[in-house]
Amino acid sequence: MDRRWRTPLYQAAERGHLDLARFLIEQGTNAAAQDQDGRTPLHETSSGGHLNRARFLIEHGANAAAQDEGGSTPLHLASRDGHLDVARFLVEHGANAEAQDQRGSHRSIRHRNGVISILHGSSSSTAPTQQPRTRAG
Repeated sequence: MDRRWRTPLYQAAERGHLDLARFLIEQGTNAAAQDQDGRTPLHETSSGGHLNRARFLIEHGANAAAQDEGGSTPLHLASRDGHLDVARFLVEHGANAEAQDQRGSHRSIRHRNGVISILHGSSSSTAPTQQPRTRAG
């Protein structure tokens, strides 16, 4: 664990070392462990738009609805950074699309007529802003 309480699994997932992450989980590492700020490996991989890493973590017990100390969820981070594929995956695996952070803002997913759009801003905002970005890994 580093000085911010980030486990080796956190660092392996963040850097894309899925073989190491798999080994650590096989040895009993908790995929939902939080650092000193309440962030999980899923927060980091979601922010980076790494769908394969997010999928791996969810399959091994990560919590799609986890909130850090500021109330941000992996979904907030994926949405903020325009990673529609990751955001959609998180919603499909239990992320709360209506969750708000401590400032009362949200970055949520709306389902309309089979279309998923990312919304940014305060709870009164309803306009999509960015085009989704994807990243391999």
